[in-house]
Amino acid sequence: MSNQENTTKSEDFNKGKLLLSWSFPEFTKYERSKRWYITASAITILFLFYSVFTFNFLLAVIVVMAAMIVLMREKADPRDISFSITERGIEIGEKFYPYRDIKRFSIIYEPPNVKVLYLEFKFKMKPRFSVQLENQNPNEARKVLKEYLDEDLDRESESVSDALGRWLKI
Repeated sequence: MSNQENTTKSEDFNKGKLLLSWSFPEFTKYERSKRWYITASAITILFLFYSVFTFNFLLAVIVVMAAMIVLMREKADPRDISFSITERGIEIGEKFYPYRDIKRFSIIYEPPNVKVLYLEFKFKMKPRFSVQLENQNPNEARKVLKEYLDEDLDRESESVSDALGRWLKI
C-alpha cells in the first residue's frame, strides 16, 4: 500500500475530537428468584403442551430456543461496550455511526432503574438503539448531543420492549 493510500485510509477513519465517553454492559443481568424459575418453567411447559395439541411444531421449536437463550444468557457475563461521542459521530463498540446516519436522540432518566439514551437512525431497517447511561450525567450527554442531533422531546418514557424486558427480568 502506498503512502498516499495509507493517508487516505486514516482520514476516512478520523472520528474527530472525543467529546464524551463511557462504557455500559451488553445486557442487564437480573437477580432471579426460585419463584421466577418455577413460573418461567411452568409457562414454557404450558406453551409446549399447547404447541403439541395444536400441531404447531414451529411454536415448540421457538419456545425451546427462547428457553435455551434465556438459560445461556444466565450463565454468561455481559461484556462492557465502549460508547463515545465525537465531533463527527458516535462510536458504539467497534462500530462508528456518523451524525448524518442518525435521525435524533432522546434521554429517559428515571433513576435508579431507567437511565437510557435512545438513538434513532434515519434508515428504516436499522432499529432504535438504547445505550445505558450508567453513571454518566444525562444533562452533559444531552448538551453535547444537541450540538449535532435533534432531540426527541415527545418521548417521555422508556420503550415498551425495554420496560417489558425489565419487568420479566429477561
